[in-house]
Amino acid sequence: MRTRTQLSIMLLAVAIAATACGGSGDDGSGQVNAGASDGPSSAASISPSAAAQAAGTGACALITQEEAASAAGMDVPSGKNSTASVSIAGAGSIESQTCLYGSEVLVGRFDLGSAGATLFAAYRDSLTSESDFEVVTGLGDEAFFAKGQLAVRQGDIGLIMDVGQNTGTTSGEQEEEQGLAVIALGRL
Repeated sequence: MRTRTQLSIMLLAVAIAATACGGSGDDGSGQVNAGASDGPSSAASISPSAAAQAAGTGACALITQEEAASAAGMDVPSGKNSTASVSIAGAGSIESQTCLYGSEVLVGRFDLGSAGATLFAAYRDSLTSESDFEVVTGLGDEAFFAKGQLAVRQGDIGLIMDVGQNTGTTSGEQEEEQGLAVIALGRL
């Protein structure tokens, strides 16, 4: 589980570094409708900061233990928060917060700053070749599924929802991730 969380953060950092260098990817071709709602650099590094916060703060403030359990279809332990700073040489840093409800539910929140749309696009473009990539419409400002996770951008905040820690192909997994995203967006 920790590896998957770090992978999400690393992919975001690499995509941001590629954007700073002028890299880009192709647009996605798949599409899912979730309903209506509304400095160059070539190096990126991740430095852990505060390892744990009390439940109900950080990313755990976006989804309750009961909501996580409902989405997972089983009891889950209390959420455990962690934070990290994703540093981009010459471009500052992005703060990320993750909340893990055991090994079943991940909630990630990224403060993307004033270049949120550009950074999120770079992250999305880095994943368009994934076999499970699908654009989601009507959720936040933009959203997509890839690598078994739902990524959403609302303004300068990015979210990652992952239920079941599967590949996104488990029946109902994407719907549960979308439901959690709707709740989290309402709490931003």
